[in-house]
Parts: sequence; C-alpha cells; structure tokens
Amino acid sequence: MNFEKVHGLTLEDVIAKKKDEYELIIIPDASMTCENARQIKRIFDVQILVLDHHLVENEFLDKETNEWINRDEAKVIYKTDKNRIEVDCYTNYCLAVNCHDGKYPNPNLSGVGVVQKFIEAYMDKYEEEDNIDEKYREYFLDLVSLGMIADSMDVRDLEVRYYVLEGLKERNRHNEFINELEKRFEEEMKFGRTISSMGWVIAPKINGTIRYGKDKEQLDLFRAILGEQEEIEYQPRRKSKNDPKPPIEIHSLQQTMARVAYNVKQRQDTEVRKFVKELETQIEEKHLDKNSVLFVDGTKVLTKGTVTGLVAGKLTNEYFRPVVLLREKSNTEYGGSCRGYDKGEISSIKDFLEDCGVRVAGQYGLSHLFHFISGVSIRC
Repeated sequence: MNFEKVHGLTLEDVIAKKKDEYELIIIPDASMTCENARQIKRIFDVQILVLDHHLVENEFLDKETNEWINRDEAKVIYKTDKNRIEVDCYTNYCLAVNCHDGKYPNPNLSGVGVVQKFIEAYMDKYEEEDNIDEKYREYFLDLVSLGMIADSMDVRDLEVRYYVLEGLKERNRHNEFINELEKRFEEEMKFGRTISSMGWVIAPKINGTIRYGKDKEQLDLFRAILGEQEEIEYQPRRKSKNDPKPPIEIHSLQQTMARVAYNVKQRQDTEVRKFVKELETQIEEKHLDKNSVLFVDGTKVLTKGTVTGLVAGKLTNEYFRPVVLLREKSNTEYGGSCRGYDKGEISSIKDFLEDCGVRVAGQYGLSHLFHFISGVSIRC
C-alpha cells in the first residue's frame, strides 16, 4: 500500500469506505510510507497490521519545508541543523510482522510466506477459542507456493523449499481459480504443476492482470482468487463467418477470469513489444549499447509505468548486460526498474548503482526508485 505506486490501493480506495466500516486494516506483502501511515491513522484512527518481507527503512522529514527527503539529503542538512530533521518509520504507526526484523530466524520468506506464518501462529493461539477448522492451517499452500515461485525466492532455503513443494502437491490444490488457469493452459504445462510451469505460465497471467488490467478486471481477478461464486454468460466465437452463432454458455467466475487473464496478458505483451522496439531505436541512435551498463531514459516512451520491469528484462536479454530503465518523476527524482545480468561482470546492479552515488530504494535492488543526488554524474 504505497499510494505513489501505479498499481495497488490508492488513498481514494481506502477513504471510499465509511470510517465506521474499518476496525482493522491488514496490509499483506507491502509496506507503506510514513506519510501514508499518518494519513490512514488521521482519517480512520484504526489499528493497522502489516505482514511484509520488504526491508524496513527509516524516512526523513524536513521540518522546515514539511517535505520527505532521502537519506543523503537528510545527512547534508543534519550536519548544520540537527533539529531540522525528523527520523520516522511506518512501523511507528502500525503493528508490523516482518521476517527482516531480526526476531524471526529466516529472512528469506516472501510476503506470502509471512502471511502463512501468521496464519499458523494465529491458529496455534486461537484455533480452539475461535473454533477454527484445522484445515485452514494448510488450506492456502497452493497460493503460498505460487507466491514464492512468482517472487523468485531461493528454494535452496529449506523452509522456502518446503512451502513451494507442499503447495505443488495435488492434495493441496484447493484454489479454484488456479485450477482453472491450469486447465486453460494445459498445453503450456506439459509436465503439470512444477516450479517452472507455475513461474513461467501461471504467475505471468495473474501478474499481467494486476498490473495491466482494467479496474473491473483486477477486482474480478481478486474475487476469483478469493473463491467467490458467480455464474456469467459467455458467447463463444464462430469458427468461421458462415457458421451459426454458438449457443451461450454459462461459466463460473473462475473460468471467466482465466480467459480474461489470458486476454490481458496478450494486450500487455503487445504493449511491451512496442516499447522495446521504440527503445531499441533510441539505444541505437545514441549508441547506448557501447556502455557496459545500459542506462536508458524511457520517459517519453513508457506511457505506462506498469510494464517498466518487463521492458527492462527484455532489454537485458537482448543486449546481454545490466539495464537501468528510468522514467522522470521530477527534476531530481527518477523512478524505474533495473535488471542485472547474471553472466556479466556486475553481479549486483544495486551495489553498482550505490557505488556510483545513486541511492536505490526497494527490495533487493529490483523494481526500484532511484534518488539522483545533485552534482553526481554516472559514468559507465
């Protein structure tokens, strides 16, 4: 729940509900900024529970301008006026359960892993008191597995591997929507549910709808995953112009959204190919491919920021080197995505950028925000 992101909840989504409809706000797999947390607390004055795996970082408020600034700007001001900087963190406004807080021995869980651990801990404490069916302890393992695979978590970690493999087992395939996706893309999943097929076939269809789908498509996808039941009329296409119109079929919400997810992914792929082609022209004209790291300003090309990471990945595979793809947000700030190249000399693009004087915010240096510091030039 970062209101500055182009996907996910917005502040308008949250305040659209009446104040008395909230008793507790649970935010899984996403932290928030201090400003967001303050806004929610000011509007609703409710408890906030964050279940997350992203690194928790302090934020810095310039009390003179009442603006949030990055760490490097704060350091400069702090040297001359210590009282001007207020150090804050979103965890001061909520209860945060995070595998990076030093209290849990395994920092390698993804957000869905933290949610699963929370479910297990809650049931250990309240199962009998709240009369919760024991089946729910492992009922969502298929989603846990998919989430960890989609987040590219390290399966060499024993706990991660356990959840991934358990969720792939037939006895744990409870989610109707995932089952419908598997049926629809059966030809692509020749060997059934594997780490590879879930990561390369199923996850991209869901991710495509979340990032690229229309509001209703995103909402219906969420409803399908939750298991809501709805019968929807579907008019199959004619195989040829001369064929009679096929009879209307009744599909479940899960069947419908499996079809929609495929269509949205096709739209997304078309847009990505278009952006890649335009950026290739820019790279060739400016001879950017002469650099060992491909820095590309996509401000004028990337009209939709939701595909920046996909485009960066395509450029990395094409030019065989790390890519930093940027979109201008202000005179001093760029947003974007960077992708490393495992077979190259630069193993960590995040470390490389920070060595150049660029502050990188985000998980593991991927899909990130870059704060360009005044006076610093980047040379490749």
